[in-house]
Order: sequence, then C-alpha cells, then structure tokens
Amino acid sequence: MPKKYRFLLYPLLLNSFFLPPLKADKPLISERLIEFLRNTTAEEQQKGVELNPGNKRLVDALFEGDSLLIEKIANEPETTNTVKKFTKIEALLVKGNYEEVNRQLAICKKTFFQDPNTPTLLPPINNVVMTCDQISAGNYFLEGNLPAWGEKLNNINNTYYPVIRKFKGLGSVDKGYNLRFLEIT
Repeated sequence: MPKKYRFLLYPLLLNSFFLPPLKADKPLISERLIEFLRNTTAEEQQKGVELNPGNKRLVDALFEGDSLLIEKIANEPETTNTVKKFTKIEALLVKGNYEEVNRQLAICKKTFFQDPNTPTLLPPINNVVMTCDQISAGNYFLEGNLPAWGEKLNNINNTYYPVIRKFKGLGSVDKGYNLRFLEIT
C-alpha cells in the first residue's frame, strides 16, 4: 500500500480495539426445535426425525386426500394458528392447487405464519420454515419440475442441517445423522 494512503488504515485499526466484540442478540435456531432434538434418541435421529404439522391425523388426511378430515382438524378448538395455516395449505394440496400453495409457502418463508405483534418472534432456523421449505420441495416434485426440486433440496440441506448439526449437545446430530422432516405441535 502506498504511504500516502496509510493514514486511512490507522483509524480502522484503532477502531477495532475499541469496539465491543460482535454477538448475536437472538439465537439462530429455535429453542423448541433444539429441545425436541435433545429428547430424541440416537436411533431415532439415525432413522430420521419426523415432525408433522399438527398431528399424525393431519398427515394421514393429506395422504388419503381427505379434505373433510383436514377441515375438521382445522376447526378443532385446540388447533393452533400455525396448524390452521398448514391445514389450509394441505386442503389446497388435496385439490391440486400448487400455485396457491406455493404462494402460501412464500408467505410462510417470510413471516413463519406469526402475527407481527407477537412479542417473541421465531429465529430464522425453526420448525415452521423448515416444514414450509420441505412442502415446497415436494410441490416441485409433484409438478414435475425436477431442476427446481433438486435446487430446493440442496438449499434445505445446505441451509438448515449444517447449522443444526453444529449445535452442541444434540447427541447423534453432532455426528451428522439425518433429519428428515420436522414436527410442529
């Protein structure tokens, strides 16, 4: 570096000594997701941890194409707002309306289906956004858009799983076992 520009470097170096170290204000991974993974055994993690929006009944209703059961689950009093959003998506999937499903999943990716007035918003790596991305990947596959499907799966594998595997104290997840699909209850 020429001598005439060195004077610009000195304030930067001095500033680095006086600034506090950078720290994250909020966690990157959802505490609920971490807690769930801590409660799974090594065998379960090796097979693949399966999480379902709502409950097993909702997944079965989707696989059977039973829109009446999906609607019934959505209207149950104990159904949370997030699960209601997923029931709406699953009802659209049963009808084959992938365009609207993809629009709803884009909203999910941006807002995690949370009310903006919620006092504690979810961190960027959470069950909701992972589920939305995986449903989106499935839609690409069902539409026959294999390049987008492969790209979405690659994005999921490179975005979520390395961060979760690096989180200490998750047993076999530290060893790199497979996480398939994550549950929201």
